[in-house]
Parts: sequence; C-alpha cells; structure tokens
Amino acid sequence: MAKKAETEKRCQYCAYAQKELYDGNMLCSRRGVVSAGYHCSKYRYDATMRRPVGQPQLPQMEAEDFDLE
Repeated sequence: MAKKAETEKRCQYCAYAQKELYDGNMLCSRRGVVSAGYHCSKYRYDATMRRPVGQPQLPQMEAEDFDLE
C-alpha cells in the first residue's frame, strides 16, 4: 500500500477554512478567525485549498550554446 504524502497541517489547507482574509488570516467555521499557519484538532485536509506553485523561468538559449566546437 502506498504511503500518503505528508502535508504540513495548516488551516490554509483545511476543509473548514472558508477564505483567506486580507491580513493572511483564515475564517474557520469551527474556530472563527485564525492564522493561516494554525491548525486545531478538527483539522481535515482538503486538496482543493492548495494553490500550485508556478514553474521556474528557464534561461533563453542560443544556437551557439549547443555548438560542440
């Protein structure tokens, strides 16, 4: 059986968190306004709350970069 990926417990990824407020806090349906890094005993992971990280910019290559001579 495959292991579950270990995710950091954060209110930011919790199913009970409603939205992120302007100051970085979350509105939790269980605890009220809490820090995005906080987690409580009611924490339940929700994959849809995660925002994917963007791809890094690759440097522009020229044809002479691939020349072996």
